Amino acid sequence: MVLQSSSETSQVAASANCELTMESGRCIRYVAPAHANPSKVTYAESVTSMDSDTSHRAIRKRSSYDASDSSDDWEGVNAICQTLDTALKHECEDMFKGKDVLEIGFCTGLPSVLALENGAAHATLYSADEAMMNLCVKPTLARNKIKQSKRKFISGDLGVVKQSSKEKQYDVIFAIEFLNTDRASFEHLHDILDYALASDGICLLTARMYYFNCEGNLPEFLNLIKSKGKFEAYTRWTSPKSDVVQRKVIQLTRTIR
Repeated sequence: MVLQSSSETSQVAASANCELTMESGRCIRYVAPAHANPSKVTYAESVTSMDSDTSHRAIRKRSSYDASDSSDDWEGVNAICQTLDTALKHECEDMFKGKDVLEIGFCTGLPSVLALENGAAHATLYSADEAMMNLCVKPTLARNKIKQSKRKFISGDLGVVKQSSKEKQYDVIFAIEFLNTDRASFEHLHDILDYALASDGICLLTARMYYFNCEGNLPEFLNLIKSKGKFEAYTRWTSPKSDVVQRKVIQLTRTIR
């Protein structure tokens, strides 16, 4: 998977037109803050399977993690997009057909674009950062010519997701870097997923095992999920062991009773 950023940067928005090319050859055009891709070509980890028991091939091993690196969240975006690309290629090319999608957490629009271009019926994109929504997310969907009837943008406090959605509305939820926050928020995050995810839906969550800049950590959230008994968790992808703090893509589905 290759990230390419153009040399033309908007000085007003401090953002750049970029392209994400995945292993299958799929390409997503997007808009990102100028700092998101410090070099014109950035190689990201690739996977040969979504099966956590299958070894993966790393094109580029990320050997450091700096909490002050503002581009780190984009690594989570890259990971989920490549995971989805692998699933579309090797598992089910119709996985998004007719699905209602929600993107929350570090919202960029990339996974939503990928879903919409592969048959999703509609995507709701939530960002707590209204500036990010206006400067990057909306332009990303515009660059990919996503019809207005197929997307909805919401911003503000996370509680607005409940106010703007029906219970168990979403077939697919993308929760990117969802745990890059304080532990005190975990109960609320769990409740949002429980409210929003359809009975037969799937949530794909990306997170580092822990973060240097906050209390958030994946093991503690997984323990909370286990104690609540609402979801089953499965590791779909793990970054290379050379990563100082590994990142994972976790699949959540509702517990069958």
